[in-house]
Amino acid sequence: MLYETQKVIVSVPAALQHTIKFDPELPPERKYLGKESTLGFYSKTVLVFEEPWWHAADLSGEYSADTGPIAFTRDTCVPEDGQYSITCFHAGDSGREWSRLSTEDRKKVVLEEFNAAFGKVVPTVPRPINIIEKDWATDPWALGGPGPVLKPGILTSEAGKCLCEPFGNIHFIGTETSPVWRGYMDGAVRSGVRGGEEVIATVGRR
Repeated sequence: MLYETQKVIVSVPAALQHTIKFDPELPPERKYLGKESTLGFYSKTVLVFEEPWWHAADLSGEYSADTGPIAFTRDTCVPEDGQYSITCFHAGDSGREWSRLSTEDRKKVVLEEFNAAFGKVVPTVPRPINIIEKDWATDPWALGGPGPVLKPGILTSEAGKCLCEPFGNIHFIGTETSPVWRGYMDGAVRSGVRGGEEVIATVGRR
């Protein structure tokens, strides 16, 4: 299917823009930017519970370690939706090693570490009613995350200067382009606002 439009906003990370065919081709500086961007390993396991038992124990739900499959955890409850969860994040070499396990073994080792950690401060750690995995390393539009890491000196080079610069009628957004909260959803939203404002401003001048 073919669409025609005056402007295009691209939110794909620079490291993956080579997977898109641009005509005319992107300038050398932007191609170099993508080539010198590295996507790290990052994934998560969401443990969903019937109730937020850690709140009753006056706990934040946060845990971190430099060994094992869990790098850190965060309370990701949405009380208004009746959803109570703690999300376990996996990163780096230990995360990569964990990702090579079977689905059942991944869940098993996560629960073992989780129960061992929180079992030190509560009598019993309830069993989750659901376990949800998200592996950004296998997501074709991410292949890692949460944002590309640039090699030293890239941001101050000519390639770095084009990180947010439009190319013709193509505008680039994404959390990696945000000056605030880069790598987070907040940064992604801010970059989207910037891209939208750029398009509105240029279309309005025509």
